[in-house]
Amino acid sequence: MTPHWGPAVGAFAHILSLICWETPKEFAAAILIFETAIAEAGWTLTDRQDSEKIYNPIRVAQLARVAPFPWRRFLQGAELAELDRVVLAEATAIPKIAAVYARTPIATLKAWQAFRLVDAVAPYLSKRFVIANFQFHDQTLSGVANLAERWKRGVRLVDSEMGEAIERVYVPRYLTTQAKAQINDMVAQILIAMKERIDRNQIQDIGQAFPLEG
Repeated sequence: MTPHWGPAVGAFAHILSLICWETPKEFAAAILIFETAIAEAGWTLTDRQDSEKIYNPIRVAQLARVAPFPWRRFLQGAELAELDRVVLAEATAIPKIAAVYARTPIATLKAWQAFRLVDAVAPYLSKRFVIANFQFHDQTLSGVANLAERWKRGVRLVDSEMGEAIERVYVPRYLTTQAKAQINDMVAQILIAMKERIDRNQIQDIGQAFPLEG
């Protein structure tokens, strides 16, 4: 375990201690080692954004041979048991990640699953979980000084989960005809400006310019 892992280990251990997990500090370190190994096996951001590289269709039976893992049980648990073929995004990383799972003790995997589940829902649990989540994710990782008031967090949650549904009620009620016209005019002006900018910076391909049509 490297020295700079200290804050993460402490945060992980704190979450595990809140759910009364045995030896939380030891499991926190093991979880971090496990996740680091997975991260190291993964592709670079550039490769993950390459649409051709991340399209790798493969049959489940073949996947089980190249990356030993109980894929059928995994798909069944996800209610996808009927799938015969899947598409791998990071094709060369999957066998490496499967190997990480294979060599990781089951106790560590259980602790990891418990931690990840609780960490994901911590903002919606009791105050001690909310504070623990904020201290690590917002203060330590993002430098946020203070936890937002509860009502503000509630508004953000509703907006993120039901934003479009709320807009369907809000827009007909409060967006006037004049406001709609102003927005449409603004969008039209933006499109004109973008077209002019593209025309000034036409894409070069094999020494030839391709002017924008329309």
